[in-house]
Amino acid sequence: YGFDEIVTTCSRANEDFVKQLGASAIVDYKTEDFVQKYADSKFDAVLDPVGGEPVGCCCAGSNDLAQYTPRSRRVTKTSGVVIGIITGTTLQGPCGALPAICCSCLPALCAYKCCAACSLAPRYVGPFFIEVGKAGTDLTQLREWIDRGLIKTEIAQEFSFQDTPAALATLEESGGHNTQKSRSKPFRGKIVVKVP
Repeated sequence: YGFDEIVTTCSRANEDFVKQLGASAIVDYKTEDFVQKYADSKFDAVLDPVGGEPVGCCCAGSNDLAQYTPRSRRVTKTSGVVIGIITGTTLQGPCGALPAICCSCLPALCAYKCCAACSLAPRYVGPFFIEVGKAGTDLTQLREWIDRGLIKTEIAQEFSFQDTPAALATLEESGGHNTQKSRSKPFRGKIVVKVP
């Protein structure tokens, strides 16, 4: 990809796995803080799939996950870019979704864009999310990149279409995308449901 270094966060137990996928170094999220570790050597690009939407200083920014995008900006060069994937973490505040969008996400997005336009902070791209109407096109593009070896993925388990309830139960047991639930067993990769 032309990068001198690719750093990712994972547990120490997954270090070899992520290095097989292309990472050159890791931050062990259980014992290290990525902002402290890389405060003096900033990145050209940071992909934030944890708290990917902009967050301001109102109640929506009070949960820990909502702080990932602002923290990601702290380890990105002023000339760099932070890419956010929408996760809804800032929408889980005590105020509810609409106030969080109006009082936190949108003002923060405006501030991010203005600071980047004045070369005072890294550029923010996103937040990205899958649009239902474009999902087929997006998935076709992803398949092409996987086939060409540009993207690597790990398949944890495959299920037939008839076994979709078991696939969902496995996802739920692993914690899935629910940040409030701890994983009951180590889990790595994607669950695949084969559609006939």
